[in-house]
Amino acid sequence: MILMGLIGLSFALVPNSTKHWVQTRPSSPGLIDLIGQSGLSRDDSKTVMRLVRRHMSDAAFTMQDEMMNTSCSESSTVFFDPHDKWSADLNVSQSAFLESMFGVMTGYCIENANVSDVFETFMSKSFRLAVMPRLTQYELGSDSICIEADGIRGIVKKAAFCLDYHKRRSKDVIVVHTLLKSSRDPEFHQAMYHREAVLIFVQKAGGVSVRRLILTRANELNAVSKAFLKQTAVGSQPKIKSILIEFLAHE
Repeated sequence: MILMGLIGLSFALVPNSTKHWVQTRPSSPGLIDLIGQSGLSRDDSKTVMRLVRRHMSDAAFTMQDEMMNTSCSESSTVFFDPHDKWSADLNVSQSAFLESMFGVMTGYCIENANVSDVFETFMSKSFRLAVMPRLTQYELGSDSICIEADGIRGIVKKAAFCLDYHKRRSKDVIVVHTLLKSSRDPEFHQAMYHREAVLIFVQKAGGVSVRRLILTRANELNAVSKAFLKQTAVGSQPKIKSILIEFLAHE
């Protein structure tokens, strides 16, 4: 068993293999139905699901390639409706769905750290509860993550959803892919139609580089909702790094 574990960590997890792995991850059985709850037809649901996945796999390649071949850099970007990313002709329904797609891309440099320690801490329940705004429940299983979060009256409903969770790792690289698989009744909770994320950890000479991309499609977003989401996402990023460092120091 020990030998097998060592062999499992010996292969090179290069950007091209990460891209292929993300691109070919099976979709959650109920995802098309969740997307369809937004009003899209089944064919349109398949199209937007395919476009988002292609964007995620391309982004995974770019992120890991930069992480492995350049100096570690930190960033925080929030964006809406990245139509230039889809590279496809969209019909009216598909465009309407993607116009309320909400994306967050972040990068952190954790000095003097080990990639396994950073990964385990970043994915832990105690860390997530400490850094994620309004989070009330976070349950990480072997192949799923379930999340519950409080709402804010007049702006956003409380949320409750589960994600498929899978990871690959080599000696110096860990890649995580998550994908929405279920969501609570939208009458009482925030509607969640699509959510997909890639999280990459790379061991560098001076520490660990971390990058994450999350794309979410919930309710249609107006100007107030977009401003609130952007403020929340950007405001939480410095807190994430500082608390991560604090958690690592006490391990």
